[in-house]
Amino acid sequence: MNQTEKILSAAATVVAVAATGAACPVMSAEIMTMLVDPELSYLVPPETVLIHNATGGEIVFSLAPQGGEAAQQRMRDGEIRQFSDGVSITYVIEIPTAGRGAVRYRLRAEKRYQVFWNATAQKWDVVELEPR
Repeated sequence: MNQTEKILSAAATVVAVAATGAACPVMSAEIMTMLVDPELSYLVPPETVLIHNATGGEIVFSLAPQGGEAAQQRMRDGEIRQFSDGVSITYVIEIPTAGRGAVRYRLRAEKRYQVFWNATAQKWDVVELEPR
């Protein structure tokens, strides 16, 4: 089964589970792996950004929807999370690094981002995961 067939099968299973309330046989780790794969960008819903914590530890940052109030977020290492207010097409993320200030980026909905340690700049940073 190729990657596209796996995705379609997983999507059909999720729809069936939602419709029937049955237990989901698709492993959540497999679904999350598909969500992070940059080639599968259509899986990120509209008005949503997906953030992957690849820092090697817990990270704390603020995230604000377009024109909205920033809220503090905390993510464990390796955690992948979707953020959405249901209407915004941009979000602002701000990540402080002790003694180095904060990075601030505008994130676009329907995109995947990764938070990581930028060894060159010696601070936390964000990169968009680009489709290959």
